[in-house]
Amino acid sequence: MTTMDIVPDNDTHTLRYRSSRVEIWRIYWRAWRKKFWVIHVIVAADLAWLCSNNTLVSMALWFAVWLPVVVICLAVFPQIMFKPQERTLHLTPEGWSTTIGRKSGSKPWKEIRGMADTPEGLVIVGANGNAMVVPQRAFSDESHRAAVVADVRSWFAASRTAA
Repeated sequence: MTTMDIVPDNDTHTLRYRSSRVEIWRIYWRAWRKKFWVIHVIVAADLAWLCSNNTLVSMALWFAVWLPVVVICLAVFPQIMFKPQERTLHLTPEGWSTTIGRKSGSKPWKEIRGMADTPEGLVIVGANGNAMVVPQRAFSDESHRAAVVADVRSWFAASRTAA
């Protein structure tokens, strides 16, 4: 079996692929540069405040200690949770479902925070902040990728207007 199989359907897209740690790393740092760094600063500031004796100098010193710890821990977490096994992803007008080995999960589009078409692939971000990266190689060619992205955007937008 190849790392990519496509099952065509008029209302769904089924993709089979494997992710790589490098892709997860790149997506993580792309998100970090855009705005995720703010979360690191807030968490480190909260920890500094809890550890300090309420003086500005103490808080600044604790912040200097906690910031690298928070950055490292939050950057390592996706690498620890990484699943190298082949993933089967079904994208439908209702949402997505996926299977990796014996694990499976699904989310309706209304529970998705956003999506982005990046150089690394299609990124679908859940309301909890977890992201699923669909690498470029999961698509048979550029027209297939464009069709899948267009459908996902349409389904995602429809979920925002549904009553």
